[in-house]
Amino acid sequence: SNLPYSGKKYVKGVMQTDKGLKKIKLRYRGDHIWHWGRHKKSMRVKTNKKNMYLGMKKFNLIAPKQDHMLGTVLGYKLAELFELITPKSKLVNVNINGKRKGVHVLVEQIEELTLRNNSKIPGDIFSGDLISTDKVKGVSNNVFNHPGLWKKIAINNHYNKEQFASLSKLTRLINAPASNE
Repeated sequence: SNLPYSGKKYVKGVMQTDKGLKKIKLRYRGDHIWHWGRHKKSMRVKTNKKNMYLGMKKFNLIAPKQDHMLGTVLGYKLAELFELITPKSKLVNVNINGKRKGVHVLVEQIEELTLRNNSKIPGDIFSGDLISTDKVKGVSNNVFNHPGLWKKIAINNHYNKEQFASLSKLTRLINAPASNE
């Protein structure tokens, strides 16, 4: 009723899958107008442990920003070929209350469960975003120049939650000239 502000509240629902109906909660997602300002909206879906979908408790149904929707899904498939941890993703046809909403990109919400599903516990997952509402005045939006502005979304409990040494090293190597290191 008052997007984007009203879109942050979850509502109860059910989702039809090949295994029947699953209870869910969903809300709109995204802080850019292309996610919620057009007829095709992006959504976040939450399940519970008993009703997970494809091993996921949270996933996004993303209304693509551009015409080349396959790029996101194919990029994740390519990363899988390189044996990188990637979110589950696929193209899905979305219907809400019997009304066709079109094809969306289903993408797993990366969290600790992503590590568990890939047998990588314990581990850290960092998230960097410096655009829109996460933008910092006077700072470029290249997150690889600013490891201190990232957030931890999964925490390796063997280390202090404020420890960012591995991310700092990665960003230093990304920004350094080519070397054997």
